[in-house]
Amino acid sequence: MLNFIFSPLKRRSDEIVLLGIACFLFIVATNTQTGWLFLVDAILVGTLLLGFISSRLQIRGLKVERTFRDRVYEGENLKVEILLQNTHRWQKHLITVEEKFPASEKNESKTFLLEKIEGNKTRTISYEEECFKRGIYSFPPLKLEAGAPLGFFPFGKTLKKDGELIIFPSGPSIENLPARSTSLYTASQNRPYSTPGQSHDFLGIRDYQPGEGTRYIHWKATAKLGKLMVKEFKKLSSRELTIFIDNSLDIGKGRETSLEYVVKAAASLSNLSVQQNNYFKLITLDTDKIITLANPGHLHCMEWLAGITPTRTKITAETIASLAREANYKTRLILLLSSPWLDPSWLQPLNDKRVSVKIFIFDSDSFEEHEEQALAAKRFDYLEERLKKENTALLRIKKGDNLKKALVEGLSL
Repeated sequence: MLNFIFSPLKRRSDEIVLLGIACFLFIVATNTQTGWLFLVDAILVGTLLLGFISSRLQIRGLKVERTFRDRVYEGENLKVEILLQNTHRWQKHLITVEEKFPASEKNESKTFLLEKIEGNKTRTISYEEECFKRGIYSFPPLKLEAGAPLGFFPFGKTLKKDGELIIFPSGPSIENLPARSTSLYTASQNRPYSTPGQSHDFLGIRDYQPGEGTRYIHWKATAKLGKLMVKEFKKLSSRELTIFIDNSLDIGKGRETSLEYVVKAAASLSNLSVQQNNYFKLITLDTDKIITLANPGHLHCMEWLAGITPTRTKITAETIASLAREANYKTRLILLLSSPWLDPSWLQPLNDKRVSVKIFIFDSDSFEEHEEQALAAKRFDYLEERLKKENTALLRIKKGDNLKKALVEGLSL
């Protein structure tokens, strides 16, 4: 409460001192009837009043626009431009702009000073900042402040939030796989099923389902019926890939966290699926259910991965059962897990559908030390031993590991 009262007073300490001096001179001049003291006091008060009015006039008539690319990859440098347009005929002086880039590592504000903006002219402020971590960000309000000509009673103006920035995960490219795994998909059984996508057998058109890509929208039918329609083809279930993203934990700091490694791996596998033009699904956890994104295009896929956040919802037998219901017969499933707390018996519904399972465990214990590390390590060894007996591929990935090398190795198992 006291800080709320005294904080504005600290910012106006110079003005308060001058007002105090002006009051003191007025009292002295009144008691002594000294004319020159009245003159000095009038000049002092006039100066303060001029500063109060002029600082507000400097802000009036300024239009501000922020421009930037709203889709970038993690680690890229993004150029941001702030355009200040003076719509009045007279000049504006000493305009301070305070900007905060929402996706920077240090999360610090930047301050720019414009000494002059000509009448009916536009000035541009530009800067570059590294997009430190994937995610969906909103730029905070832009702050303008003017104190010309004397710096007394500076007047500030806060503009509303402007624009959304989506930073895609930057997973390593795994275009060239070893000979044993030249494709993410194995030819096991040609069991047809219908899905939007390219194939030799065209089945027809149907309603667009939320989460599907836009590559196969039938635009003529969409225009005629007034709703999104997609082309439907016959494809082989053995060429379907399901990628499960375990977002239950996010252990670590900055970009070096278990969830960031999981999302980067998912991005790499998704990019490869898009390049090979194969059907795939992305599945992740919500608080009480799983969320599926079916066969998205590249842009839609990256936007979806950028928005993944930890849920603190643990994987259960019901989670694996839900994955089994999503998977078709003899397809391929990749589990990207952030902890080894998986019971091998939960995989039985997948085995019943003869789903080929590969498991990547991103060792959350390597991202942050804790008291139960030894127990978790024993759990991983136990899980590895059990899964080997069932011919299920398992690979452990730790903080600092070469993710591209680990993915290629795991896909080759």
